[in-house]
Amino acid sequence: MRDNQLSPMKDTTMAVLPPAPPAPGPRGRGWAWRLLITVAAAWLVMVVVHLSFSGRWWGAFPTDLVPPVLYVAVPCLLLLLAPLAVRRRRRWVAATAVLSLVLGLDLSGVNWSAFAGEHTPPGTPVRVMAWNTEYWDQGQSSSAFYSYLRSRHADVYLLQEYIYFSGDEPRPIDKLAELKRAFPGYHIIARGELVTLTRLPVVSSRVLAASPLPPDDTDWHAYWADKVLRTDVRVGGKTVSFYDAHIPTPIGGSRNPASSAFFHQAEEGFNQREPQIDALNADVDRNPHPVLVAGDFNTTPAMGDIDNITGSLTDAIGANRSVDPVSWPDRGTLPPFMRLDWTFTNKRMDVTRYAFEDSEGLSDHRSQSVTAVVR
Repeated sequence: MRDNQLSPMKDTTMAVLPPAPPAPGPRGRGWAWRLLITVAAAWLVMVVVHLSFSGRWWGAFPTDLVPPVLYVAVPCLLLLLAPLAVRRRRRWVAATAVLSLVLGLDLSGVNWSAFAGEHTPPGTPVRVMAWNTEYWDQGQSSSAFYSYLRSRHADVYLLQEYIYFSGDEPRPIDKLAELKRAFPGYHIIARGELVTLTRLPVVSSRVLAASPLPPDDTDWHAYWADKVLRTDVRVGGKTVSFYDAHIPTPIGGSRNPASSAFFHQAEEGFNQREPQIDALNADVDRNPHPVLVAGDFNTTPAMGDIDNITGSLTDAIGANRSVDPVSWPDRGTLPPFMRLDWTFTNKRMDVTRYAFEDSEGLSDHRSQSVTAVVR
């Protein structure tokens, strides 16, 4: 064979294989971490906006409707999901979640006092029941209604919604004869939709005048205007002031956020709530007596109005033993998930027991059971 003779060519062509699919990882979950970052940023902005404007401007009402527990639940969920983000974004998501949690912790309604011990200061004890009855005994058994009230064995009852509803309009009722039969020996003070019952000697009573209020949207002026009833009674030789309060809701009957009526009612609700709160604060600040304020404030722990109310008052929650004290709704498909009902005292009274109790299907609000000591 000649040297320059070509030898048979060997087939050295290699098969071309398709590229391997990328390994699953942050790049394959791009939509997830981008969504996570968006939610974390949006939640932090919402918390900051809420803290800045709630209780100061009616336009903050959408954030007022957020269930308080979410101020803890959402940041904690974001922390758990932070590993979904790409490495350099994980710290950002985690830091945003922690900041949201720190800012929102006081808004959550978590009762840290539940872990504290009980105390019994010296003084004269008085038992109080405060309750939004949800239209009194309308459509219910009157005997069951009054039996429930009597079973509380309170010295003072602070009751709201002493009314019936006809269509969309509240109507005054006259149940004084029934109340006298159900509570012999009790003094009965009824003003508008508010009723105070007490077996203690009554010194005086009056409705706090709030101004300016929006024009009436009902033909029953007392229902619109009379939202705080003050009754002074004698307890252990001292005059004590009990305030029965029902602060209007932040929004009216319209539940369609796309309607102009929804926003109009939100503005009107704010303009009706704030004068009532201002009137209460002004009267309490001038009051030299021991003070207890209780009722349905239609206000969650997250709403800025609570800060407006508690300037010179102390929340009774320190005597409650529930980590998540809630009072509404007490019937229906949903379990209670908000606290709308409150009790406050000034420095001349101590609350030794405070609990929300089952309304036994009689109302959508749990009743407040309070034992306070007059110093």
